[in-house]
Amino acid sequence: MSYIVKGYKPEKLFNIFEDICKIPRGSGNERGIARYIMDYAESRGLECFSDGAGNVFVRKPGNGISTHGPVLLQGHMDMVCEKNADIVHDFEKDPLELYVKDGYLSARGTTLGADDGIAVAIMLALLDEETVPLELLFTVEEETGLAGAKFFDCSVIRAESMINIDSEEEGIVTAGCAGGVRTDISLPVSKVDCEDGAQFFTVKISGLAGGHSGTDINSGRMSAVALTGMILPYLYAQSPFNIVSVTCDGKDNAIARECSFTVCCPEPDRLKESVSMAESELKKTLGANDQSFSVSCSPEDLKNEDKTARKMCDNLTTKNVINILGLSKTGVLKMSNQIPGLVEHSQNLGIVKTFENEIKFSFSTRSSLEFQLDISCRELDMLADLTGAEITHHSRYPGWEYNQKSAIREKYIKAYKNLYGKEPSVSVIHAGLECGIFSAEIENIDIISIGPDILDIHSPSERLDLSSCERIWNTLISVLSE
Repeated sequence: MSYIVKGYKPEKLFNIFEDICKIPRGSGNERGIARYIMDYAESRGLECFSDGAGNVFVRKPGNGISTHGPVLLQGHMDMVCEKNADIVHDFEKDPLELYVKDGYLSARGTTLGADDGIAVAIMLALLDEETVPLELLFTVEEETGLAGAKFFDCSVIRAESMINIDSEEEGIVTAGCAGGVRTDISLPVSKVDCEDGAQFFTVKISGLAGGHSGTDINSGRMSAVALTGMILPYLYAQSPFNIVSVTCDGKDNAIARECSFTVCCPEPDRLKESVSMAESELKKTLGANDQSFSVSCSPEDLKNEDKTARKMCDNLTTKNVINILGLSKTGVLKMSNQIPGLVEHSQNLGIVKTFENEIKFSFSTRSSLEFQLDISCRELDMLADLTGAEITHHSRYPGWEYNQKSAIREKYIKAYKNLYGKEPSVSVIHAGLECGIFSAEIENIDIISIGPDILDIHSPSERLDLSSCERIWNTLISVLSE
């Protein structure tokens, strides 16, 4: 079998990762990758099982001389499925198309899924190494609410220390994370016929960098949905129109790269002029990552006799949509007073979809403090109440509190420094990790989260630093071979 990655060690690790990239594994579609893991473990005579949620657990005995208790290694099987608009790819069945450039592995036009496929590859490759006893936990649906970790029966775990391999910066050992909650707002839609003589136009925002709504939220990257919330009220004030639809087909935990809305407009020339003005002014506010930003305004060819196609939202629905998008908070809400540079509280509106009788808005809110999550929930409750929408909060998960003393953290830092002459920093991050659930479920378990450098996760620009993977591998071998 021919592999793309060559010249990096261990070769087996990268071969496994390439095999994984051939298996569709979007959230909720992890059956194929789970079977791959089970077959891999069973072919080596190891104890393994899959639970009712689809999580996979593997137990590997030590090398026969170690008196060390088992270490739990943990990562998730699913990936975020994002692609560029011009790419034809079915995430339900198509393998990823990989390529290497300048020492980085990427997928053409789609997310790579190194978050967290590289953890799966590392964990499986370790099954053939002489180490202390290992317990391996591969979870499902991490990207859509940590569902697998929440379901798993932690009573089977014997380990007293755990290494989560779901971080994206090699030189950082993560020792704490934010909790979070997801919110769905459903706005009822009342439709009327578009007035004779009015025209349909679609305004599309594109060219933004996007990224992870936790780790990238403080990077200055703008959300396409947030920009829509700025443009819509401005355009409406110049010349009122009626909304037909709004679409941001992204993920609630990803910073939106594209968003579009269609309107029924009685003054098309004025609309086009206002769109051009908004594009020019907004571009001045964007950072270096978002300089490919653009706003287009295109007429929709809908025949007058097609009355069904010429439906639009009535005036009240239009104003409610504009209010929800314009008043929703997206981005950093508060920085930490205790840890310099740490985002303490954020909110991301990542999905907007228009259906026949409703428009749905999906939010992801994060905070290291539970009461701040409560505040955001109440604010969104008020917004729903003001606009006559229904609201549901769900998929809430706990944060992972920083522990001043950690034996596994000290071992990892020492091993990395011995190998590479520098000490990794310790960080608490503004992203949800499954570590929060396991720290709450397993009394006194000692946890760290590590991983190789992965850039632009949750976007089609995602790329994996291959040399960084080697260094992470070597450090883990050192820690686990004591």
